[in-house]
Amino acid sequence: MSRLSNSVCIRVFLALFFSFVVYYNEKHIVFGDDLTESSIFTGKYTMLTNLNIVFLCGCLVFSVICCLLDNRNILHKFNAVLAGTSSAVSLLVFVLFWTLFLINRELVYPTELDEYIPVWHNHALHTAILPASLVNYCLLPSRDSPRLWVLLLTSMSLGLAYIAWVHVIHSVTGWWVYPILEVLTPSQRLLFIAGCAGSVVPFTCAVYAVKSRSDQRCCPKSVDKTIGRSVEAKGDYKKM
Repeated sequence: MSRLSNSVCIRVFLALFFSFVVYYNEKHIVFGDDLTESSIFTGKYTMLTNLNIVFLCGCLVFSVICCLLDNRNILHKFNAVLAGTSSAVSLLVFVLFWTLFLINRELVYPTELDEYIPVWHNHALHTAILPASLVNYCLLPSRDSPRLWVLLLTSMSLGLAYIAWVHVIHSVTGWWVYPILEVLTPSQRLLFIAGCAGSVVPFTCAVYAVKSRSDQRCCPKSVDKTIGRSVEAKGDYKKM
């Protein structure tokens, strides 16, 4: 009971924190283009980082709501899929952003943005998302954990949808969301986008492995019982 209470408290804290991050991002982080009529194609929600923070916040809030539901409710399964997908996307954002930032920050996070985005908010968008999403996912009971192919399907669907969105923005406005896409040749751009899309697969597998490992460490008895029942069932079958 104590572990369950701690789990709920952690989820509530994460949901409140990232709700504040989304609120701050919406009300206090304002770029010049956000004030134009075409802000849907030029504003901050053209970037995966900002879309991901809204998605993560929604997943955390939904996870808190699921704590109030009966354990047999089907929404727990849906919540686990959302939590796993959110973890995979957050891992993708974390790795890509900080890798490109260390190589050349002007390609992904120009210095001009320092005038608009405080340091703490930058880390909330690009750093805290990873541990928060993984904690939320690992706190879910193992009985609700989705299969790997389900996570791969949802993660890749979101990845392809965002790639399509980036190209829609370019076709409408003539500019690329990220500066790195401007300096690449068409063939290099194709390889870069394909690499980013393909990286969803290992990231999703990594998240799945972390969750599986967490379930084994937190619920070793239930795992042993499951294995024991399987062995016992095979033994009975052989006797028959």
